[in-house]
Amino acid sequence: MSVLSQTFRRVAAQACAGRNLFREFMAAGLEDILEEADANNWSASEIVVQVLARCCVEDGRFNNQQARILAVITFLNERYGRLQGERQAFIDLLAVLNSGGSVGAIRGWMSATYP
Repeated sequence: MSVLSQTFRRVAAQACAGRNLFREFMAAGLEDILEEADANNWSASEIVVQVLARCCVEDGRFNNQQARILAVITFLNERYGRLQGERQAFIDLLAVLNSGGSVGAIRGWMSATYP
């Protein structure tokens, strides 16, 4: 398993700790995403995009899986450092997720927020 996949898996387990949600997160697609990330040598950014699109959106809206979002934020903070204006960045992300959460829209948010 690549360093990026190991890191995301670790932060996901931490974000889900005490709530017994990690197994559910893995079954909801995280396990497949991390396997694809390793097979295709994905960047940290692509892992985030895929997790958000495939594990955090249902029926075109954020699925309110807060531990999954916490895992994404923790991973981003570890990879890129904390953002200036972090609160607004994640308000903007929620708007993207609630307006369909397409891969393209999430990539746009990533490239604008983490250039």
